[in-house]
Amino acid sequence: MHFLRALKWINRQGAFVGLLMLLLGAGAMAHLMAVERLKMTGGQLAMMDEANTSRVRFIGYIDGHAWVALPYVAGFATCLVWCEFRQAPRRSLWTVFMLLAVPALCYMWVCLRVGTELLRLRSIE
Repeated sequence: MHFLRALKWINRQGAFVGLLMLLLGAGAMAHLMAVERLKMTGGQLAMMDEANTSRVRFIGYIDGHAWVALPYVAGFATCLVWCEFRQAPRRSLWTVFMLLAVPALCYMWVCLRVGTELLRLRSIE
């Protein structure tokens, strides 16, 4: 019985922080994929329109200034831990997590667009 209670406590207290770590890991992998893709192509994509130019500049800025992600991660983790200590309802935790995950998901989308640009163009032809 103690094991099940401990497992429930860990699930309640650590699930959102674990999801945050998975989100950050996926974002880091998408970032590395985009940076390596840009290194392989010399910072140019097959079609350099305005959208791709701004995506490349944004990824280059984040790559050159990695400290920008630290306040975001610290604020995200602080909000989750604060909600856990306040014993907020689950739907509140999910709402906070989803709202705070939007910038990370958007950045992953930008990285994946740059990292798979050639694949996307080949699939059209």
